[in-house]
Amino acid sequence: RSDECQILLGSSYPRVCGLCGNANNNPVDEFQTKWTGKVVSSAARFGDSWRVGKVKECAKSSNLPWWKWRREYADRKDDATMTCEKMFASPQISDCSNGSHGLTPVDPKPYKQACIADHMRSDFLVDEAPGLSLACVAVSNYVVRCDNMGHKVHLWREETGCAGQENELMKQRKFIRELKSRF
Repeated sequence: RSDECQILLGSSYPRVCGLCGNANNNPVDEFQTKWTGKVVSSAARFGDSWRVGKVKECAKSSNLPWWKWRREYADRKDDATMTCEKMFASPQISDCSNGSHGLTPVDPKPYKQACIADHMRSDFLVDEAPGLSLACVAVSNYVVRCDNMGHKVHLWREETGCAGQENELMKQRKFIRELKSRF
């Protein structure tokens, strides 16, 4: 299983914008619920409306207490910001964000924000396996976008410190198996 999904629309489709863009140039109506089409302001309620499978299999996110992670992990923000800024300053990543070689630049801002947030919240193998940190996942998502725009990003793992080692991959797979067995 993968933890990401990418939807590419051909050039014959209108430009979409927003979470689940519907090509109406109105980013305010993105959180439309599945059955009623009602627009909700809560990401949790939006997500709950699109749950699949048996109703009792997944707890409703909107019923869970709000996690104040920014406050809980505030002491990690400086380190996370420094780590992510360094990653996004690597040569191939910078070329992508600057639009080098005549290619369209890709805005790194939302990916940097995700990198910082994910790095702050993550305790997963940070010291033992830096190549598998969630900051690397955020950078990886940016790299996929850059690659789609034609940028050469084949050395991004080495340049950002996300290359990792084979033993890291084994630890990650074991962690994922253990995590899945809990659910």
